[in-house]
Order: sequence, then structure tokens, then C-alpha cells
Amino acid sequence: MIYRRRLLIETKLINLYKKGERIGYWKCYWINGNLHSKGNYNNDGKPIGYWEGYWNNGNLSSKGKFNNGSAVGDWHFYKKDGSLKKIINHDN
Repeated sequence: MIYRRRLLIETKLINLYKKGERIGYWKCYWINGNLHSKGNYNNDGKPIGYWEGYWNNGNLSSKGKFNNGSAVGDWHFYKKDGSLKKIINHDN
């Protein structure tokens, strides 16, 4: 396991590296054991597809999609209490 500040990064077989870059499906956890984020990386280490982020209390903090490392479409952001804070559209 790797600790970075208050974030614990799970390093089980589900998390893979290629040439020092994250690849495949990843889950990261807060030091308290709650899920921090989950999503996929391509073979170049860039986030792709659907991602979710979580507050350290377990509530969803954000959700949206990446395309080759760039946010695309609507991203939803939530307050720590779980209520919707804002929606940002990343399409041109």
C-alpha cells in the first residue's frame, strides 16, 4: 500500500503499472478506508471512460467521463452532504 497525504492507494492486483504509468481499472481509498475514486486508465496512463470520486465520508463528490485524459460531457459535482453542487459541460 502507498500512502500519500491522507490518501491510501490500493496496490492489489487490480491496480497495474506499465512503464511507471497507471493502466487498467483502479480504485483508490482514503486513509479511513472509504473509497476515494475509481476508474480506468489507458495504456498511456491517461484516464478514460466513466469515473467517480468520493468524499472521505463516503458520499459521491464527482462523476463523469474521460476521453484520452480529457474530461468530456457533463460532469456532476456534489457537496460533502451529497447534494448536487454544480454540473459542468466539457464539450466544445
